[in-house]
Amino acid sequence: MSLLWNRMNSTLTKSTIEFRHDTYSAGTASFTVSDLWNLETSVRTTWPGPGQMALFYLFVHGTYAPDSSVIGLAYYGSSIAVFPSTIASAAGGSSDAVTSTVMIHEFGHELGLVGIVGSAPNEDPAHPYHSADPNDVMYWAVDTTALLSGLLGGGPPTQFGAADMSDLSTVRSTIIPLEILPWVVLAAALVGALAVVILIRRRRTT
Repeated sequence: MSLLWNRMNSTLTKSTIEFRHDTYSAGTASFTVSDLWNLETSVRTTWPGPGQMALFYLFVHGTYAPDSSVIGLAYYGSSIAVFPSTIASAAGGSSDAVTSTVMIHEFGHELGLVGIVGSAPNEDPAHPYHSADPNDVMYWAVDTTALLSGLLGGGPPTQFGAADMSDLSTVRSTIIPLEILPWVVLAAALVGALAVVILIRRRRTT
């Protein structure tokens, strides 16, 4: 958690970063995205808001149903799943290091790195939204147990590369339509309400 905090602190423009820890029970050993979402919404209490970023890490003791080799997954805009059992069975004594890498990697996806927002020169054409650099925490293999094939000699990557940080600057200057959509809807609703009030006043004065 301290390593994740360091990476968040070096990338986010937030004055404070807080962690909360909650427990849950789940009656399944294999999870689809729908299962993850249903479990998340049953326990999650903090969501993103104006000026506030909120991420939800769900550690599930099971496997990802579509692909049992998946060790981490960013499945919605602020939702991340980590599969410790899959990591432990594949990484053994290195499972803590791999878990740290997965947590930081999925955080990078939630930031919009490596072409999720805009374009990125380090994106691997064969693995969209992932880096082609094996020393970059955004390397494509970090999502699956393929990470363990030759990468653990010097430990799994935990740092965002220089290209990622450049990409982050692009992300910060990009207006994302889905982010402003709620405000457009709210503005339209307020304008509509104001028009109704004016119409009622006119009717009352005639």
